Amino acid sequence: EDLQSVVEVAAHVFSDGITNWGRVVTLISFGAFVAKHLKTMKQEQCISSLAEIITDALVSSKREWLLSQGGW
Repeated sequence: EDLQSVVEVAAHVFSDGITNWGRVVTLISFGAFVAKHLKTMKQEQCISSLAEIITDALVSSKREWLLSQGGW
């Protein structure tokens, strides 16, 4: 349930239809912040799910944009 907020943040970051590197980096940075928090809370087992959520958000909705930019 805590990771549901990551899904919501990912959707919100791109909710106006604008995609740029700043927003991509913002989402990844947010994921790093959440991962650090999960480690602090001794919930490391959730970090792989967090990575999957962020990867899915980028690949499912921003794949074409990422490819058009030459990839990461």
